[in-house]
Amino acid sequence: MKGLIYIASIVTLVQSARVRIIQGTIASDHEFPYQVSLQWNFNNGSRPKHFCSGSILNPNWILTAAHCEGGFTRDGWIEVVAGVKNIAIEDSAEQRRNVSRFVQHERYNPMTLQNDIAVVGSVGA
Repeated sequence: MKGLIYIASIVTLVQSARVRIIQGTIASDHEFPYQVSLQWNFNNGSRPKHFCSGSILNPNWILTAAHCEGGFTRDGWIEVVAGVKNIAIEDSAEQRRNVSRFVQHERYNPMTLQNDIAVVGSVGA
C-alpha cells in the first residue's frame, strides 16, 4: 500500500510541474491585441517582471484586478506592456508606458476579493 501511495504522489508531482491549462491552444501573434502585461521595473538593470495582466480600455486606461495594486509599495515602478508574445523574452515590437494612477473599486475587499476590479492610468491619463 505504501508503494502505491508513493507512486501516486510522484505522478501527482510530475503532473503539477506541467502546464496547467488543459486542452488550451497557443495564441497566434496579435490574436489578442487588447491584452497587456503589467510589469514591475526594479530599476536595477534586471528585466522587468510580469505580475498581472489587463485589457486595454482606451489609449490611457487599462482594466485589471484590484489585487494587482500591491506592487506600488516597492522600489521601482510599474509599466503597462502591450505587444507581448512571451513574457520570458523581450521583443522590439513591445510598447511600454509607465503607470501613473491605480484606481481600485471603492468597495474592493482584499480579504474576500469582492469587487476585485481596478483601472490603471498610464502617464498622461
